[in-house]
Amino acid sequence: VAFLVVAIALFRLDRRERAAHGRSPRPHTPDNMVRTYLAILRVPWARTVLLVVLLEGALFYGSFAYVGAWLKETFDLSYLAIGALLAGFGIGGLVYSFLVRHLLRRLGEAGFATAAALVFFAFFVSLPFARAWQFAGPLCALGGFGFYLLHNTLQTKATEMYPRARGTAISAFALCLFCGQAIGVAVFGRAIAWLGYTTSFVITGVALLALATGIWLLRKGRGAKGADGRERPAGLLQYLLPRDIYTHVSARVDVGLYVLERCLKPLWAGGALLAISPATERGVMDMLQA
Repeated sequence: VAFLVVAIALFRLDRRERAAHGRSPRPHTPDNMVRTYLAILRVPWARTVLLVVLLEGALFYGSFAYVGAWLKETFDLSYLAIGALLAGFGIGGLVYSFLVRHLLRRLGEAGFATAAALVFFAFFVSLPFARAWQFAGPLCALGGFGFYLLHNTLQTKATEMYPRARGTAISAFALCLFCGQAIGVAVFGRAIAWLGYTTSFVITGVALLALATGIWLLRKGRGAKGADGRERPAGLLQYLLPRDIYTHVSARVDVGLYVLERCLKPLWAGGALLAISPATERGVMDMLQA
């Protein structure tokens, strides 16, 4: 009901804006929409983006949907504890938001995709072998970090794959993502019944690593960036693990400054509270006495 109310409100707002600017709504007949979708599919790069997001939804969400069930079956945790551990996924997204500017300068968009696949591989291969439930939270954070690495890159590309109809292109992107999720959940459920959690998670990790290799083959080694920020062809191992990026002095400085900022932030917050608290307390006491 809430979504229906929002949809009606947006529709009325759109009609009002168009009337105010003297523009008539463009008719969206079924035939017109089908032609637009077919035009998008004729673009090779658009097909690549849609295929990758379909695989992303199937492989990542299809398996991540069962992490909670695995935690329940393996460690017999309460659903509250399982929810708290799965919230690590969001924490990984926050870490991504802090580091994205530095990572983009170092890795580039193609490097984002391959780094994400490597993170996914580490997440899904490590998770089923965790001997204590406390490891699940940090591992979920790792998975969330990898997801945002890949998904935000694909979203950016989705806005560029068909400029003549960006809205329709984004809707095709969302369709492929959600279809991939539905397919992945169904297939992964069957895989768990046949193979168990451990084998299924490991297969997912290997498949995502294969996706990274496929991106390298598709790009023919292009897209990786060196410490100087210049794009250059690279071999598969160098493409997946660009060692010079992490050993370069600028990378060490960035990491050091980031850690220093994180360490000093509690001190700044504590100092602000110490400065504000006495005045706040006096104000409250004066208000109560009055």
